[in-house]
Amino acid sequence: MVLSERRAEVRAPLSAAEFVQDRTGLKVARRDDGDTRTMELLSSVVNKVFQLSLFSDPKNVQRTKKMEEKALEVYDVIRTIRDPEKPNTLEELDVVTEKCVEVQDLGDDEYLIIIKFSPTVPHCSLATLIGLCLQVKLQRCLPFKHKLEIYITEGTHSTEEDINKQINDKERVAAAMENPNLREIVEQCVTEPDD
Repeated sequence: MVLSERRAEVRAPLSAAEFVQDRTGLKVARRDDGDTRTMELLSSVVNKVFQLSLFSDPKNVQRTKKMEEKALEVYDVIRTIRDPEKPNTLEELDVVTEKCVEVQDLGDDEYLIIIKFSPTVPHCSLATLIGLCLQVKLQRCLPFKHKLEIYITEGTHSTEEDINKQINDKERVAAAMENPNLREIVEQCVTEPDD
């Protein structure tokens, strides 16, 4: 390739109209001659670097660690709840695990606790009762201000949507706890063995 051909390949500077803003707010050059894909890849890389830099922020790392500690605190409360039918705890039956607990910071020292439990069988008739036990034990035992959402893990129960609505309805939970027979069963499940 001779020098004159090389000069012909040199592109003219980009005009203002050839710049576009990507998702990160950065101005990215845009050409219609095939360089668009290259610029999209570059933009994607810049975006990933930006996202990863957020995780290296000491405040974010500290916040994440705090949420993990809160989740473990919640798990320690629920793991000892006994199954209504079997002589085992929910932890022993893998109905609850550490991974089923998520905690989010709502600000003002208040947290959103999300629990997704897995009944032992898809047709478990006591899934609602297990959800009620989780509600009651957490309301009694957590030392911090919180909002609570309890769900059956998706795909683990045949009527999960209906049960999810029931166990997250405060009025239904209160009405259930007014039933003396139901309250007695819940108490047996949530009471610690050495209480």
